[in-house]
Amino acid sequence: MIINIIIFCCLGLAAQVPSYTHYETANGLPSNEVYDVKQDKQGFLWLGTDAGLVRYDGSEFKLFACEKSRGSAINCLHEDNQGSIWCANFSGQVFYFSNDTLHLFEPFEKQYKKGFAEICIDKNNQLYITNNSNYLFKYNLNNTILEKFLDNKVYKSNPHIATNGDVIFTVLDLGSVARLSLKKNDAYQFIKVNNKDTQNFLNQLKFFNSYHLKSTIGIQNYNIDNPTPKLYLYINGILAEHPANAVLEKNKEYPVSVFDDDE
Repeated sequence: MIINIIIFCCLGLAAQVPSYTHYETANGLPSNEVYDVKQDKQGFLWLGTDAGLVRYDGSEFKLFACEKSRGSAINCLHEDNQGSIWCANFSGQVFYFSNDTLHLFEPFEKQYKKGFAEICIDKNNQLYITNNSNYLFKYNLNNTILEKFLDNKVYKSNPHIATNGDVIFTVLDLGSVARLSLKKNDAYQFIKVNNKDTQNFLNQLKFFNSYHLKSTIGIQNYNIDNPTPKLYLYINGILAEHPANAVLEKNKEYPVSVFDDDE
């Protein structure tokens, strides 16, 4: 994937064409393989690339690495309440960036078994880590207290914090979506689809939060087994088909990514 950093110019004209700058290795980007992008509260642009974690300040790219890393490729960028940037590599390690240095998150190293790690952080500064064939871990970053959910009997992926605060994720082996339960004796609950107890309706779902409508959007994975993916809205613990599906299907078009769902 070659990244395009787009800067929109609002000049008061309805038909203005937005200007943009195309960055690649030829003009400073450390790698053309970009897996994730995140803008922090200070305005810096962070890139998870094949070469490592990259920060862009508007004029210069800076590459950061950790000497304890087992691999360079970085994904899953998030920012915590203190402004630290979090990420994971393809070797299952989790890192955080603070004081201009990329640090290994040592507490998870003690729990790691194997597999690809994915992370998300809620508004209470709690870090969730999925490790596919391992537990789903929750670390309180204020005191590093650890909780475990969902052992290796549940093959999970794509953890996400919904706009209402729910922790939702895909249960890959069951073709469904679930959320963590507040009941200690019930680690998770399946999410209904169109208000029906439906499983095996999808093979994987990726979640995004809408910036304008403050809603959570789910998009199905596009592949050979799922040639007509759909968009969903996560509302009150239920996945409902997004109104845009009717327009897309009429035009025989299907989503492969989504940014927002404003008017």
